[in-house]
Amino acid sequence: MGHIIIDHFPEYHFIEKEFGFNRPALLNAQSDTPKRLALNPKAVAGYETVMIETNRPGPPNTKSDKIKGVRIRSSWGQHFIIFDDLSQSFEKVLEEACQSEVNTYFTTDDSKYFKQFGIHPSSAKNQLAANS
Repeated sequence: MGHIIIDHFPEYHFIEKEFGFNRPALLNAQSDTPKRLALNPKAVAGYETVMIETNRPGPPNTKSDKIKGVRIRSSWGQHFIIFDDLSQSFEKVLEEACQSEVNTYFTTDDSKYFKQFGIHPSSAKNQLAANS
């Protein structure tokens, strides 16, 4: 079984008992840096589709946006917010990772949202290697 390599963001103002209600995720893409994580598909205890409400990461950075996202609950109780604006959905990537031995990337490097601003949150690129 391969891993899903994700770039996840910290979430503000989320209450655990609201998991499953698809409440919007509040992020600050302007100042928050994603962290890269190799997630074993077996560690995904649940996930839900959400709208991410965030400050715009690039000019004009005085605006806010709403983007498709996913809130993942891990088997150890932590939550991860990821952008779901890639060519494949998170659901499809999760399914493929379960059936393959190859790691699958679901990162901001391929995010349509970040690409429109010419931003590639590169600070996450080397974190996985540093944490291994």
